[in-house]
Amino acid sequence: MMDDLESVDKMAGDPAYLSRDNCEIVANKGGKLYFKPKKNVTSRPKGSQAWKDMIMEWLEKPKKFLREYHIRSIIEAMIWSFKCIVGDIVRCRKNKNILIEIILKKCVFNAVWYVRRCL
Repeated sequence: MMDDLESVDKMAGDPAYLSRDNCEIVANKGGKLYFKPKKNVTSRPKGSQAWKDMIMEWLEKPKKFLREYHIRSIIEAMIWSFKCIVGDIVRCRKNKNILIEIILKKCVFNAVWYVRRCL
């Protein structure tokens, strides 16, 4: 998933994505990590400085860390809203048509939100 990206600014993820390998992948792309640590996590880097930096920020500045982490919640809510309005199935088979269908669904989604704000 990260192979196609040249750089990353920030990445937030739930504990399922928490691993030293994932921390290193994001850090190598220039990104700042905000994976929610599990209860039994340690700050021992085991070769991953990005891991240690993320855990230390979580321990030293928990409010800032959680504010950045919860951007994930906002994005997930937007994706859920999008799927509720336009559906979660892409019916087209060809790549070009898939792209067109997604763009049209985004236009419908934006139009629905515009109308809701105007009423």
